[in-house]
Amino acid sequence: MNFKTENNGYTVEFISTPQLLSDCVQYIATTPQLAIDLEFDRDRHAYGFNLCLIQASAGNRCFIIDPRQPLD
Repeated sequence: MNFKTENNGYTVEFISTPQLLSDCVQYIATTPQLAIDLEFDRDRHAYGFNLCLIQASAGNRCFIIDPRQPLD
């Protein structure tokens, strides 16, 4: 799924494929500042907490990264 929206000069992009992740990393590498927020879900079994969402903001772009997708 590819999702991208713009609001007040900022874009929000859903990253769910290796190509989108590569583009995201290339952009982040060119910015001087990065903000990251990690969301965890408590597994209902014996596995503890699992990373379920990564939010990264750099420049005027915000990336919503789904770590449960097959991303390298």
